[in-house]
Amino acid sequence: MPDATASLERVHRCNKQVRGRGRAGGFKVFNCSSVKFGTSNLRFYAILEQTCGATGFALYPKLEPKPKAPDRGKLRRNYYMLYVMGTHIPEYRIRASVDSSDSTNLLHHDEHARKYGFSSGLVSGIFIYSYMSRSLIEFLGKDWLERGSTEVRFMHPTYDGDEIRVTGCLTSVTKEGTLCIDYQGINNHGVACAAGMAKLPVCPQTPEPRACDYEAGRRKMHRPITLETLKVGEELAPIKSPFTWNIHWEYCQKAIRDHHPLYRQVMHPGWLLSQANLILAANYSLPPWIHASSAVQNYHALSDEGEVETRGRIENKYEEKGAHYIVLDLAVFSQDRCLSVIHHTANFRIAPEAA
Repeated sequence: MPDATASLERVHRCNKQVRGRGRAGGFKVFNCSSVKFGTSNLRFYAILEQTCGATGFALYPKLEPKPKAPDRGKLRRNYYMLYVMGTHIPEYRIRASVDSSDSTNLLHHDEHARKYGFSSGLVSGIFIYSYMSRSLIEFLGKDWLERGSTEVRFMHPTYDGDEIRVTGCLTSVTKEGTLCIDYQGINNHGVACAAGMAKLPVCPQTPEPRACDYEAGRRKMHRPITLETLKVGEELAPIKSPFTWNIHWEYCQKAIRDHHPLYRQVMHPGWLLSQANLILAANYSLPPWIHASSAVQNYHALSDEGEVETRGRIENKYEEKGAHYIVLDLAVFSQDRCLSVIHHTANFRIAPEAA
């Protein structure tokens, strides 16, 4: 046990140093290959809890890359990622901007937004989601893009030039080891514009959805939308979008200004969620509308150029305080692999007091 104790003390010390620097605190990779996990090692967990000074923690197994020839005979060492309950995710600040080139929603333009009582054009929910995902990537890394999930609600208008501050913390760890993070985007007036919960399980979600689970609708595109004409369960006409590194560079570097090095290798989650807006706008002739919420379950992180197809159906429709909502059950595919499943809620008839 002295090796285990020494390792844990080093981890605790490193965590304190990282948090003190205001960087991605709360986790650290450390070598635990000398420790055997099992019912006979309760003392190890007691040491871990005592050393961390927390009521909850999670150890995520990590393996070194598989040895290449001529090192085939070498064993891979076991590593574990330590997450401690109550740890704050890295804070992220950015000046929000309106995508004036987005023609799918007139509410992003000043003249249309003012007709509904807003002071100017609204920053899209996709952009807010993109900003908020930065803190998740800093905290959870690529694993979240491959098996993590999140539910985000957009609660207050965000305008061009508002400073968005993303904060949150690890609030719980389930018995199965799933990390649960509450996080929010707060503007420069201290008002929460959006809030969500993100999760990262130990293992990928199964079974993985298939394209045949989402049949292609055959109704005409850009059809009128009303609560009366919407039919729950009706399939949508699928859409296809090209994914190239040039398109991705434009989105990351110019649109949302996210320069994280990970996005030189994989698709940004915000670009992926934007496909939900595109399939909605392709199927219906929309008046100015509001992105109300999205629930996303990730399955794969796309790292190759190609065609991305979005399929889906109407999951629900409802009226609330004079506003009309549509809920879509969507799945995004690339080369027969499901990248994510999205439950996308939009307010397509804005209530007079929405602003």
